This record gives sequence, structure tokens and C-alpha cells, in this order.
Amino acid sequence: TIRYVKQRTSIPVPEIYYQDLNSDNEIGAAFVLMEKLPGRHLYKTWDNLSLDHKKVALSQIASIIVQFSSLRFDKIGCLTENGIGPLISPCYNFPQRPFPSTLQYLESFISPDSVKSSEAKDLFR
Repeated sequence: TIRYVKQRTSIPVPEIYYQDLNSDNEIGAAFVLMEKLPGRHLYKTWDNLSLDHKKVALSQIASIIVQFSSLRFDKIGCLTENGIGPLISPCYNFPQRPFPSTLQYLESFISPDSVKSSEAKDLFR
């Protein structure tokens, strides 16, 4: 994801030096070693900023949001080096394919047995 954002936006992202996403490694947990970007946490300095500096900070945040909103995908899933793959989550058992629509993604959270009435089923069609 960081590589994708770096290639398609001007949003500052850290360099990834090494990653091991397998929890069966010597450490016993997935980890990523990455560059520490310069700067300070905004929440720690916000109260001491002048109004002009606050405006600059908000303008920079808005610019980042606009850049993120320009990134479009034709499916819902995990970003991989080969495009969009299936969602991966330790909390949910998603189908092993990307979702073609937001509706199908949202429907995946609902058990067919939990929707009894035809009126309720129509809400999802």
C-alpha cells in the first residue's frame, strides 16, 4: 500500500526496509521495519500554534485527503502487487475473492438466516 501511495501521490510515506508478515518467525509476530519520517504529532503542538499555522496544517491535511480520494479501484479487497486481491482479516472469514461492489461487501457481514422478512431483504437489493 505504501508503494502504491508513493507511486501515485505526493503524500510523504516512509521507506520500507524490511517486512515479515508471518507470525511464525523468530520474533513471533508480524513486523515492518520502516523509516522514521521527520515531524511532530500535531495533537501535541496544536494548542501552541498560531491561527496561521493551524490554517497551513489543515490545508496540508485537506491536500492529503484530496489525493487519497483520487485513488480509485474497481473492486473491494486488499491491495497486492498484482492488483486487488481478496480481503484478509483475522476477525472475519471473507470469501477468497475481491468484492465487485460495496453492496456485496456489506452483505458479507449479514447471515442470510438473520434477515427474516422480505421487507428487510429488500433493503439490501
